[in-house]
Amino acid sequence: MAIHITMNKEFEDNEIVVYQYYPSESSGKVGKMYFHKKEEMFYDIEPVPEESVGTRKHYFNCACSRIVMCIRNGGEFLEEMTYGV
Repeated sequence: MAIHITMNKEFEDNEIVVYQYYPSESSGKVGKMYFHKKEEMFYDIEPVPEESVGTRKHYFNCACSRIVMCIRNGGEFLEEMTYGV
């Protein structure tokens, strides 16, 4: 199954960065998450509304993976990002 997620940065300060994320195949279904920079923890504020909890968690994990790529590339959190496999 191909997954494509678009992420848009909503907010960033010295402690957190907040992103809206949404899978392209789920029109209108938007989730919101944040990464706590000092704790190095991910939090799902508003999960993507999906019938399957497993699918919802998978979208969140994909978004987390994309943020990890930012961290590994120097910690610059882009305004818009995509994740796709």
